[in-house]
Amino acid sequence: MLDEEAWVAVQKLLNDTLKQILKLNAEAGRRLAKSKGESISASVSMLGYEVPDSAAKKLPKRKAKTKAKGKAKSKSKAKGRAQAKAKRK
Repeated sequence: MLDEEAWVAVQKLLNDTLKQILKLNAEAGRRLAKSKGESISASVSMLGYEVPDSAAKKLPKRKAKTKAKGKAKSKSKAKGRAQAKAKRK
């Protein structure tokens, strides 16, 4: 649940993030054109929309993640990405 102030902040954050992603894409395109380097196919998805109150009440309650679990998952994901990157080389 968000209040109006948080909703506006989330929308601004998503918009700013989209602009930055598009900027990075353009920069990468220029670098790739110059260097003929290897590209990485990628897709980024972002959604931000209001949910009707009736639907929101039906959503399952989320449990808060503990910091230890979050850090362990992050390290595991980072390790997996590093291994995948090494395989591509």
